[in-house]
Formats: sequence, structure tokens, C-alpha cells
Amino acid sequence: MGHGEAHGYAVTHDEAELFRLLKTVKNPLLLVLDCVQDPHNLGACLRTAAAVGVQAVIVPNRRSAPLTETVRRIACGGAENVFFTQITNLARTLRKLKEEGVRVIGADHSAKRSLFEEDLAGPLALVMGAEGSGLRPSPWKPAVPWCRFRCPEASRA
Repeated sequence: MGHGEAHGYAVTHDEAELFRLLKTVKNPLLLVLDCVQDPHNLGACLRTAAAVGVQAVIVPNRRSAPLTETVRRIACGGAENVFFTQITNLARTLRKLKEEGVRVIGADHSAKRSLFEEDLAGPLALVMGAEGSGLRPSPWKPAVPWCRFRCPEASRA
């Protein structure tokens, strides 16, 4: 992870560094956030990602919240403990992840299967969309299996 890990600072890495990291991790767990624009939501995602052992959080460099002081504060240490990368082209990055053997699963509230019904073993990238609108229409969407990702407690509220 380079200098970000050594000094304990939150650092934004590029796509090349992401793929170098993947070569060092046996079964990576990645979180891909498509257009999450609220810094508080990005911070919460980084905090949760760190808590569950995600190796990298990937966001597009356009239409996504950057790694700011607000994000770092909300992440409560998650920003310093998870590899954070901004990429130029989400479809290309997802295609490259699949070529590297990473299974890509997208979150969609209308999907028939629950994420909790899936076999999540092995290299995995979970793709989640923006607040409210979900994932953008994109040419890569039909090539990815879709699952509902909702906490059981949320359905009772």
C-alpha cells in the first residue's frame, strides 16, 4: 500500500496501484461504490469496509465524493486502514477485475436473489450505487449477477 500505510495517513491510490495490491492478496474483498456523493455516506462505507476486512474501496473519480477531511472523520479510522482508489472508467476496471479472477456482484433492490444466498468465497467485488438512485445505467450491468443487499432488520422496521 505504499506510503499511505507506512505513515498512517489516508491516501488516494490510482488504478495501477490497485492491481498491484490484488497480486499480493489471496482472496480480495473489494467494495465498489458507483457515484456515492455524500461525504458522510462515503465515510460510513469506509468505516464498515475496514470493520469487515475489505482490502480496497473503489470509486469513480467523477460523480463521487473525494477522500476529504469530513470523509476521514466520519470513517473513524477506516480511511487510514482501507486501500482507497479513484478510477477513471468503472466499466473498464470491472472488466479488468473479472479478467483477474475477481467475481463481481452488483446490488439492486429489485433483484430476485439475496446477497446472503450467494456463495461469497474467493475473490469478490461488491458494487453498490448512489444514494437513492442506485447504480447508473451502464453497458457492464448485464454481465454482472445482481443481488438484493438489505439487512434483515431493515425489513422489519
